Amino acid sequence: MIGTVKKYLALILVFLMAFGAFPVKASADAAVHGKVAEAEAELIKDIILYYGCHGEAAAEEIQDLLVALKEKDAEQGKLWEDIMDYWRYVNTGLAINMKKLPEDLPKDDSLAIVILGAALNADGSMRDELIGRLQAGLACAEQYPNACVVCTGGGTAKENRDVTEAGQMGAWLLEHGLEKDRLILEDQSLSTIENAQYTLDILRREYPQAASLAIVSSDYHVARGALLFETASLMAKYEIRVVSNCASPAPDKAYTDDYLRGWQMYNLLQLIGEKDLAWQYIHDPEHFPRPELYEQAEAA
Repeated sequence: MIGTVKKYLALILVFLMAFGAFPVKASADAAVHGKVAEAEAELIKDIILYYGCHGEAAAEEIQDLLVALKEKDAEQGKLWEDIMDYWRYVNTGLAINMKKLPEDLPKDDSLAIVILGAALNADGSMRDELIGRLQAGLACAEQYPNACVVCTGGGTAKENRDVTEAGQMGAWLLEHGLEKDRLILEDQSLSTIENAQYTLDILRREYPQAASLAIVSSDYHVARGALLFETASLMAKYEIRVVSNCASPAPDKAYTDDYLRGWQMYNLLQLIGEKDLAWQYIHDPEHFPRPELYEQAEAA
């Protein structure tokens, strides 16, 4: 009986937050978060926290938060329902294609192959992992000769500020036979989020026929890259969808599902403007506010 009461109290709290009965912290980045009001921003943050911390175990809590968000703002509720469906998909249903793309993608120039960068060595040379991504990306370009190829990544060489990830990647691809008129360089981004935002902006401005993206990265990074590109596009209301992926193996890196989902949460918190909270997740995890599941509250 007590557990049931606690569960209903938790539900009441969610709805009170949604209708503005309590003061809440607004998103810190209005440029990304648009005109989302404080109560809605708090609900969105909690949705991200629940799935990032608990995964599928938080399905009931997330559904209640989405209902509350829809009651307050139908458009934001639908947006985050779609984002959450895709977030679940990349963690539970996404097929990772090793070294080549499926054969059923668009054969025309509406397909863009996006190769994600990785930090350069201090002198500006590329690490083996990044070369592996390029090898996979070149194979994809050969499969789909009408697709453009985007290299994305900025200046990450500590001792050589004259080079960028995208510049080095593009030079490698041209040396290995890619046609110059197919190559697009995005050389300003310094994170996977910026990879997504800046690449999408370039495609909309300079390659408007692009409607489908194939994300190329290391095997452990593909899901996060796909999630951030799809989410950034949905939030910006772009008609560009992630349709596939190709991965290169990174045999020296093995991560748990919880670890990978935590990094996805970290990036989504940044994307909605909760940069201080994202920083806390990485640098002060002991005090990071992990939400309780209903069953945990009932047991308390």
